[in-house]
Amino acid sequence: SINGSVGIYFKVVLAIAGLWLFVQLMFYFVISAMGDVDELLAKCSQLENILRNIGLQRVNGTTVGNAVRVICPEFLILIGVFLLMFVIRRLSLTIARPCQTTHSDKELLMSD
Repeated sequence: SINGSVGIYFKVVLAIAGLWLFVQLMFYFVISAMGDVDELLAKCSQLENILRNIGLQRVNGTTVGNAVRVICPEFLILIGVFLLMFVIRRLSLTIARPCQTTHSDKELLMSD
C-alpha cells in the first residue's frame, strides 16, 4: 500500500471521484426514469442553471457526442487515479525491497 501523504491523497481523490461519478449516474437514472422533466428542469431555469454549474446536465435530447463529453471526464479521472496508484505502488515496492545478494556475491566480497 502507498504510505504517507501521497497514499492519503490518492485515497481522497479516488473517493471524491467515485462519489461524484455515482451522483452523476444517479442523476441521469432519475432523470430518465421520471420521463418528462421539462417543467422541473426548463431551459435557463434557476434549478437548471445551478445543476449545470455543479456539473449535472441533462443528456436526454442531446447528441451522443455531447453526452460523452459530459459523462466521460469522471470515468477518465477514475481510470487515471487507478493507474497512478498502481504505478506508484509498484515503484514503492521495488524501492522498498532491499537488494538481495546471492551466495556467490557474498563469497566474492569475503574473498577480497
